[in-house]
Amino acid sequence: MFYQNLISELTGVTGTIKLPLIFGASLEECCDYLNGLDDETSQRIDLTSLPTFGGSDIENTSEVFSWDENRVLVQGEQSWELQRRCSECGEAMFHCDH
Repeated sequence: MFYQNLISELTGVTGTIKLPLIFGASLEECCDYLNGLDDETSQRIDLTSLPTFGGSDIENTSEVFSWDENRVLVQGEQSWELQRRCSECGEAMFHCDH
């Protein structure tokens, strides 16, 4: 519900949109929020300001926009997706050689 209200509030907003740090939110909720945006609004989101949700920092953040202890948020071909992190090094599985 929170994200539906936030999406409604963004209607008519001009310029670049920075997502607020939402305390208590999860990586899954962030992914759902991004997938719920219309194309016009999603193109204006400042993807460099997405919060992270725990876990060690990732060294190779190429194609990784946020993370939690076990997953990374990536932009798929048609939607935002959550993918696993390597249990050994903590990197996104697509950046890992383990």
